Amino acid sequence: MPELAASQWIFLVAITFGAGIIQSATGFGFAVIAVPLFLLTLDSLTVIQINIVLNLANALVVVPRVWRQAPTALLRNLIGGTALGLPLGMLAFLYVSVDQMKLGVALLIIGFALHLLLRKPHAEPSGLPATRSSVAIGCLSGALTSSLAMPGPPVLIYLSHYALAKQTFRAVNLSLYVFSYGLALALQCVFAGMTASTWALSGALVPMAILGAIVGNRISPWLSERAFRACVLATLLATGVYMLFATLGASS
Repeated sequence: MPELAASQWIFLVAITFGAGIIQSATGFGFAVIAVPLFLLTLDSLTVIQINIVLNLANALVVVPRVWRQAPTALLRNLIGGTALGLPLGMLAFLYVSVDQMKLGVALLIIGFALHLLLRKPHAEPSGLPATRSSVAIGCLSGALTSSLAMPGPPVLIYLSHYALAKQTFRAVNLSLYVFSYGLALALQCVFAGMTASTWALSGALVPMAILGAIVGNRISPWLSERAFRACVLATLLATGVYMLFATLGASS
């Protein structure tokens, strides 16, 4: 178990619980919030491995309740693409530095938030995504899963252009996460290796990820989409900008 100050433990527990609630309630958000904040606290690429474990635990709690609402063909295409992208992301994980990873995460989050902020909500076509495009998006999502523990942004941006019901949107993402995080964890164990310290810290935080999943699942039906969108955008922008300046400041 890594030696952490009490304030660091409190911070990690709070972030895990809060991110778990958000992801369970909406179908996304855990990694986007937790990864950059964990990186600022632990300053190690083991953060990616820890978040893979926590995300998988969180999704496993909710998926049995929602997976039937995910369109089978769409989910199959995304999973197929993810299987292709995961090994590519593993290569990136093995050959980049912590600062490069931080910068990449910050830019990804800011770009994701700006896209959601500027997107015209009335320009959404109806129906479901085409096969080829969803496979390609799944590939990108898979690469981001094994490299950054962050499969959500490309899928969220992609699906946001289609008129999917809120619960369908949630079911697709969480069902995909079970597959992508499960396989990413296996790749990490085989090719990167996970230390006893990483497993111990992950295990200590898993109960909070599970508790967050339970709470988030219960509040999901009562969640205002407009209010949540505003909160998520504010959180994304604040986290991404802070992390960008912190990383550039440390390297200057």
